[in-house]
Amino acid sequence: MTDIKDLLAFRFNQDHFSQSAKRVYDKDAPPLVDLERTIKKIVDKYETLGELTAPKSGRALKLFWQNADKGLRQLETVFTSRLLLVDLAYSLTFNPSNFSETNRFYKPIIESHEIKLALELFNNNWSPRYLEPLITALLEHWNKLPKNALSQLSQLCIKQLMNYQGKRRDYLIFKKQAILLAENGPEELAKVLIYNNIGPEASFKTFHINTHTATWQYLQRFIEHYSRKAVSLSAKKEERVKQILDFLYLQKECKPTGTIDSVKQCIVILVNTFKPGYITEFDKTLHQAAYDLIGDPNDDVAWGLYAEANEKEQRARDILNNHISHLFLLAFFKTIAGESDERRLNFWKRYSKDFGFVKVFCSSNLKSRLLRLNPDIEPYAKSRIGSLIKYWKGPFDGSVAAFCMQVNKYVLIEFNQIDNAFYAYKENTNICPEIHKEEVTVSYLKRTTSVPIISKNTWKRRDEGRLFHNQGWEFNLEKWLAWWVKI
Repeated sequence: MTDIKDLLAFRFNQDHFSQSAKRVYDKDAPPLVDLERTIKKIVDKYETLGELTAPKSGRALKLFWQNADKGLRQLETVFTSRLLLVDLAYSLTFNPSNFSETNRFYKPIIESHEIKLALELFNNNWSPRYLEPLITALLEHWNKLPKNALSQLSQLCIKQLMNYQGKRRDYLIFKKQAILLAENGPEELAKVLIYNNIGPEASFKTFHINTHTATWQYLQRFIEHYSRKAVSLSAKKEERVKQILDFLYLQKECKPTGTIDSVKQCIVILVNTFKPGYITEFDKTLHQAAYDLIGDPNDDVAWGLYAEANEKEQRARDILNNHISHLFLLAFFKTIAGESDERRLNFWKRYSKDFGFVKVFCSSNLKSRLLRLNPDIEPYAKSRIGSLIKYWKGPFDGSVAAFCMQVNKYVLIEFNQIDNAFYAYKENTNICPEIHKEEVTVSYLKRTTSVPIISKNTWKRRDEGRLFHNQGWEFNLEKWLAWWVKI
């Protein structure tokens, strides 16, 4: 019969147990009270530094700012320890969000003019251990370095990499690519990859860095150069642009809140290159990416000016707006307007290039139908489709919808049911509807008086009002739009 000890694989040897017990405590080990003191010192160090900085670099950062105004000689008398200098090197990229003048020593060195002093200090007391933090500081803060500091830091890194004789793998990798750390490094890297028909994601492999570094300023500058060069070549342009968009989406993932300047600049470059005479599938992909990565082109906050913004950005926004407006115009008149509305659709298609912003107001049922039959507009639905709620004067069956157009300081409104009049409002007046609202009533959109815009066969008397779609309405409205709206 099998013994229970065999089943449980349980074995007990009294002699082995005795010998093992003797090794539990080492008589030569330091007293437990000393170990407790060591742990307490570590805990105290973390508590002293709080959340402002990494434990190792807090003292070095404080010492630097306490002595920087006295010059390089004073700093060299304070930073006599290589370990302290290593801590200082790692503190260069420290940028606390709660920095204030009361804590002067917590100012980020990398963005100050004193960075030049720190670099001289490292150069005069060099150790290869500085390379990792210095290269990281260079790549991460490429665009924020003060004047001449970029050149000073890049030259220091290149010189010391070329002098490096050790075996550390990441240093040897950077040594092979040292020339790419020069001031024109991002542009040169873009040239090399484009020339060899390689996508921008290879920039990570070049330096053997992770993709979470996609928002580092070196890579931001790189993708801008890559975008400019990619669209200047006719061969495989669309394929390259898709690779660029993948890179930009990766940058957005690394920084989900806010907008990255390089993303805006690249989108502007790409959109201005592809000006659709008619909307292709590729145009739709590109324009949706612009919307995803930056926001609605009509949103001034999302498209806030970046450092080098100019008329090119406005041109890109106009192209995107026109594209979105055209999609909603087609969807509205083909899906939820009456069958006899080919005339109105054809009329407004002539002016869609002039639309600054368009928005549809409708019931939830009509919205579902609109999105189901027009999947192209779904990405823009959040900011371009609002709710039309009950008409206060009577019953509302949800069959009414409105198409609102913002054009040259005017708000123009058409309804899906042709027996409703066309309404025109001058912006910034008491009766002009605010079409950026999330929900409105029919009466809110019909706030003009009963005054027609065409009076006694002339379109020159009324700058706002309404117009029924009676015989000859196209001719009259065309003349009125040209006279008052300037389109």
